[in-house]
Amino acid sequence: MNTMINHTEGSFVGTKPKQEDPRYSQLKTSTIMLVDDEPMMLELVQALLEEEGYRHFISVEDSTQAIDRLAKANPDILLLDLDMPQVDGFEILQRVRMLDDYVYLPVIILTASEEPDNKLKALELGATDFLSKPVDPSELALRVRNTLSAKSYQDYLTYYDNLTGLPNRRLFMDLLTQGISQSQRDGGSLVLMDIGLDRFRNINESLGVYHGDIILKSVAQRIIAAVRNSDIVGHKEIPVKIENTARTGGDEFSVLLYGVNNVENASVVGNRVLQAIKQPFTVDGDNVFLTASIGIASYPDDGEEADTLIKHAGSAKDFAKKKGMDCYQFFSKEMEAHSRALMKMVSDLRTALEQQQFELKYQPKIDTNSGKVMGMESLIRW
Repeated sequence: MNTMINHTEGSFVGTKPKQEDPRYSQLKTSTIMLVDDEPMMLELVQALLEEEGYRHFISVEDSTQAIDRLAKANPDILLLDLDMPQVDGFEILQRVRMLDDYVYLPVIILTASEEPDNKLKALELGATDFLSKPVDPSELALRVRNTLSAKSYQDYLTYYDNLTGLPNRRLFMDLLTQGISQSQRDGGSLVLMDIGLDRFRNINESLGVYHGDIILKSVAQRIIAAVRNSDIVGHKEIPVKIENTARTGGDEFSVLLYGVNNVENASVVGNRVLQAIKQPFTVDGDNVFLTASIGIASYPDDGEEADTLIKHAGSAKDFAKKKGMDCYQFFSKEMEAHSRALMKMVSDLRTALEQQQFELKYQPKIDTNSGKVMGMESLIRW
């Protein structure tokens, strides 16, 4: 309601487009949803944003259709009028925030109301920002840009590691699941590498977290370089499609490889990663040396589900560490049996302690010449 717009200096009519800041150019692919019961207002706001370079819009005049259109369009931002006759903006905003997929959708309220209570109510319902009618073109452009920029960064942190820029565990799980599905359709293979840095805690404790983070960033780049595009086995090029490299923990990385069809090829990739990490890191003029342990599991031989492959690659990595570190280890069924036996023993020991199943026994040490007791050995029997 209340169609008004300011045609101030710098408005969209007859102006020359400003030079685009490359930081914001990718935001122009965003989908913007507009909900207002006045067609003229929809046209004006869309025209202003088109002048700024935005091209994807969903305009909704009938507020009763807003939620259905939202679910189908999956917009990146919602510009919502408050004063509408059938379903007002408050109700739409409340319903939007009740949808799991749109709890954090940016919503900018467009309103001619000067009532403070309306703004407070909208904020309580989850509004992101406000624009007063009449709309100022420059303010509209800046608020939409800044809101989309904040959303873009939030989306980035949802799926990527802020330190290394690599996919995080959440995204890597999605990629692994997709990779398994693709391999099932194609009848192909897939290899998962779980890479753990050896004694990295010592580096953080001796050099500090700041320098530790610098080393982690370097490790990430070395891993990417070590597994990029293809590997050479002998004089034959073996294509290896890199699906992704991820940082899945504090000092842990994962690599997902397609096209590694035998042990020899996987060994080549593993060795290259180990050699890359072993090269010295320079910190404040001093060389710092680091090694890694790698666990390798493959689809479908070592598991047909993402969780199973991750568990088995992790078990193989643990065995590599126990083996002496600075090596890779392929998963085997014997490892799984050993891990289960160890887990059962730990569980049984805890139960035995709780139920007081241990008995303390004393065994005398006797001098065979004199027959005298010279001491005692204490034993715990179960």
